[in-house]
Amino acid sequence: MPLPAPKIRPNSPACAGLQVRITGLKTAATITLLDISGRTVTRLRIAASQPALCPALPSGIYACRITTSGRTSTQPLVVIAPTR
Repeated sequence: MPLPAPKIRPNSPACAGLQVRITGLKTAATITLLDISGRTVTRLRIAASQPALCPALPSGIYACRITTSGRTSTQPLVVIAPTR
């Protein structure tokens, strides 16, 4: 059974950070954000029905890997940081 897809907010330029929520998650999960080179940028724990807050990220392409109960799902994430 596949993991539910994460909802990542805001879906617009990220300035203060990102909120990751996984609807339908029954157990705690680990969210790992990886940069385009595969290096871990940040790792977060998320409770079954609670959102996780991720710090602001520079513009780039990332992978959002979710692991729970021995299952893993990876979704692409594009961040466009606001210009100053």
